[in-house]
Formats: sequence, C-alpha cells, structure tokens
Amino acid sequence: MALTVNVRVVEASDIPKMDTFGKTDPFVVLWLASSGQKLKTKFIKNTFTPVWNEDFSIVMTKGINDTLYLQMWDKDVSSDDLFSNLEVNLSPIQPEITHDVWFNCVAKKGIDKGGRLRLLIHVSSGRYPPFHAPRPSYVPVTVFVRIFEAMDIPKMDTFGKTDGYCVFGISGTNQKFKTKVIDNNMNPKWNEDFSANLPSSNAQIYLEFWDKDVKRDDLVSSIDVNLSMFGLNKSHDLWINLAPTRKVDKGGKLHVLIELGPPGSKPFQSHGGYQQGYPQQQQGYPQQQGYPQQQQGYPQQQGYGQYPQQQGYPQQQGGYPQQQGYGQYPQQQGYPQQQGYGQYPQQQGYPQQQGGYPQQQGYPQQQGYGQYPQQGYRNPY
Repeated sequence: MALTVNVRVVEASDIPKMDTFGKTDPFVVLWLASSGQKLKTKFIKNTFTPVWNEDFSIVMTKGINDTLYLQMWDKDVSSDDLFSNLEVNLSPIQPEITHDVWFNCVAKKGIDKGGRLRLLIHVSSGRYPPFHAPRPSYVPVTVFVRIFEAMDIPKMDTFGKTDGYCVFGISGTNQKFKTKVIDNNMNPKWNEDFSANLPSSNAQIYLEFWDKDVKRDDLVSSIDVNLSMFGLNKSHDLWINLAPTRKVDKGGKLHVLIELGPPGSKPFQSHGGYQQGYPQQQQGYPQQQGYPQQQQGYPQQQGYGQYPQQQGYPQQQGGYPQQQGYGQYPQQQGYPQQQGYGQYPQQQGYPQQQGGYPQQQGYPQQQGYGQYPQQGYRNPY
C-alpha cells in the first residue's frame, strides 16, 4: 500500500511585518518535491501569530524518500509576497507516528526573519487514521554524525576559492565539534566522524559551514536537524541544502550520515558504507515568481493550537545562537516545541475531508528542539 503524508498546518509565530499599514496577512503553500501540485491554507488577516489548523494528505508515489516543501506568503491586493521557506526531509521520519513539530523557517533574501511554523506530520500506511497514530517515545541516545563533503559552495576569498570547514553541535548546549580546514577548494571532502551523548532523542543538532580567514572566520551557511522524528539504529545518508547567511548568495550542499543509537553503541552499524555522487535533491529552495497556483485547502480543524546571524566563529555561550529555517527551536507558549526534518513525490492531494477524524488534543510541548537562525540563515531539516 502506498504511503501517505498527512500534514496539519497548525500555526505560526514570530513572522515578519510585511504590510506598510498593518501587520501581515499570512498563508502557507505546501507540496512534495516529487509533485507539481501545490496546496494552500486560507490567509489570516493582519496578524503575526496566525492559526490555521488545516489538514492536507498527499500520496507519496515515490515512497518515503521525498521532501516536503512549505512557504509562507503575505496576501496582497496586487501580488502576494513570499517571505520564508521550509523544507522537511521525510526520509528519516518514523512512519505511523504523529510528530508535533515547531520549525524555524528560512527568510527570503532581504527579509529580516522567516518566522516559525508548527506542523503535525504523520506518514501513514493506512494503519491509523490521520494524526491518530501514537506519539514518539523519547529515550537517551548517542547521535553519530559523519561529515563527508560539500559542494556548490560560494566563493568566499578575494584571491582564491574558499577555505572551508564544518561545525557540528548540539543545540541548547556548549557541545560542538569542528572538522579540519580544507584550503582553497570549492568541493571540500572531510570524511570525519563525531558523536555526542544526548539525554533524550527529543533533541536538535546544527551543522554549519565556515570559511577560514586570517582575522576572522566567516559563517557561510547552516542547517538545524531535528532528531525527534528519527528512529533508532538506522543510518540516514543525506545531502542537505544549507541556508546561506544574509550576505551570501547560496549556502551549498552538505553530505552527511546521521544515526541515533543506544548509549554505548557502535557507530553506523546499520550502514553498509557511504555512497558518493551528486545529491539526489532539489536545488535549494524553489524560487517562486508571484503566487503559485494552488488548490483549495482542506477544511479547518479544531484543536491544535530561524537561522541566527552570526559574526565570525562565535564562542557559544549557553547554547547555539538563534537561527533561521533548519538550530534550536525557540521556546513556545502553550504547545510543545519539537524538531523536524524535510522533501519528495508528485502527489494529488486527497479530496477535501468532511468532518474528518476526531480532533486530536495538542501533544505536549517537547524539550530541546533547535531552530534556524532568525536573521536570514539556516535551513530547516
């Protein structure tokens, strides 16, 4: 039976002011990477904290290896304005689990911040009705990260290419690790392994790409990876689109292997070796021209309720700096904060549901999620 991804667009917060004589009239557009069909929510007039509670179901014709794209737009009389993007890699997500996640969105170039978006995501094979699957269980884990290589990175040096290195860290803590520097190279390869013990699998890590300089290193791009939707003892070989800082045109792509295991376990036991080659992924965030053609959103449900800009290679104090789109999730009021991921198949949205399944009670707010840099960088994963 084909898998279906059920997405409830719950609410947003901390979105930018887009209207001259008011706040913002936001709505959300979503689609799978494998599909050209775009769905959208209704727009909420004049607010920085919209609540939609709208449900969408999309058949995953190419299976779990897909990416969910979301965008937040401002409704205008003449033309609608895109202000932030989010991509959620669906391949690491545990199926038949209802994940309640806050994501930090990546601001469009020229916009100060992307805002945060709360989603319920349930990848289903039909065992449970949408959003009726159980919640995830969180246990102590060790996270293993192998940083292979990067590609499509920007040229950062005036008289050369880029002297790149990566930083891997645990959001909300002082734990961070750094690869060696690869001098003057636009396709650096590191092949370095890192690990960290976490008190709970409900946590978030961040990955950053830096350019080494004599006076001050420059943060080029970054991404936050929410581990709460990962299963144990399964390696995920991923090419990730990094979100660029505000002064950089593109963030590049990072090839990593990520696995969660029980404390004391050996790394990458479920992985038969990494595969090199071109990332099978969409090229960054799809650029939209004007407002994309949408379908009518599903009936509204009752119930459920960034990357930080950095200067140089900052000394972390008390955790990773605020971020955009894919780091550390800001603390939420009322609803449990969570981590996420995201991308994939061409789908036909399920017909509008009448009545639907019984309304779910909001899941408890989760601890430990990261967030995309709020000031124009970090890509949500």
